[in-house]
Amino acid sequence: MRTPSQRGCTHCIRARRRGVLGSRSRPLAGSRPRTATSRGNHAFLGGSSGDYATSVATDGAGNVYVTGSAWSTDFPTTAGAHRATAPGNNDAFLTKLASTGVTSWSTYLGGSASDSGYGVATNGTDVYVAGTTGSNNFDGYARSATDYQAFVTKFVASTGARTWSVYVGGTGSDEARDVALGSGGRPVLVGFTNGLFPVTSDAVQGTFGGVRDGFVAILETTGALTYATYFGGSEEDGTTRVATDSTGQIYFVGDTRSGISRASERCREPGRRGRTRCRSSRSSRPTARRS
Repeated sequence: MRTPSQRGCTHCIRARRRGVLGSRSRPLAGSRPRTATSRGNHAFLGGSSGDYATSVATDGAGNVYVTGSAWSTDFPTTAGAHRATAPGNNDAFLTKLASTGVTSWSTYLGGSASDSGYGVATNGTDVYVAGTTGSNNFDGYARSATDYQAFVTKFVASTGARTWSVYVGGTGSDEARDVALGSGGRPVLVGFTNGLFPVTSDAVQGTFGGVRDGFVAILETTGALTYATYFGGSEEDGTTRVATDSTGQIYFVGDTRSGISRASERCREPGRRGRTRCRSSRSSRPTARRS
């Protein structure tokens, strides 16, 4: 298997079986210490068990924010961390590193069951983590649903203090896969759902397509849901990555088995009339080709 550097990756972060490794050049080989340590442009981060990095973001000062899933009970957290000890089986984590690779702050995030961070975004003032939780007491917030549910947590970038955490979804299974910041610093969330997602009246697709759909959701900076839509066809679909631009456009990608006609979708955040507009690129339904 080719390494990230062989595939042309110049700013990489990859997971190791016993910890995570961040890199600005070529990934290092060898054993991993049990704390966050730096070696040139590289930083090891993890404990004595399996820890996995899934997303990374940077701010204008060169700080690095990493999220993922930690199975280690000795994952390196910092003094005064929001969650200094592991609350469950495996937990999400959020770590801030300075541009030198030195840990600024680090915390667990989760409940008594399985929790994973899949996306992180920052504007240098706030940091948002999005992911999936199987806990009914994620971050101290109770819920009645028994399936996995998406979550978003907001932190203060400078200190690591948690501002709020919210569940995002309905009574079915909902999983978040990425987050980006839109206009006004609003978090934009994507993932997939098996239905019963709380779509809004102005949704691009207000009806569940079937089996599994992608979703796009916009939250206010207070955590309140302001927009949500399904995105999918009659089979399994999901939205997995999201990006925004300075004009308020939202771009997302994903996967589909439905052959939906919209190969890509571009949304504009709510404007003066409070409507969220989406633009799509059309493509014909994929057809089977015989060899």
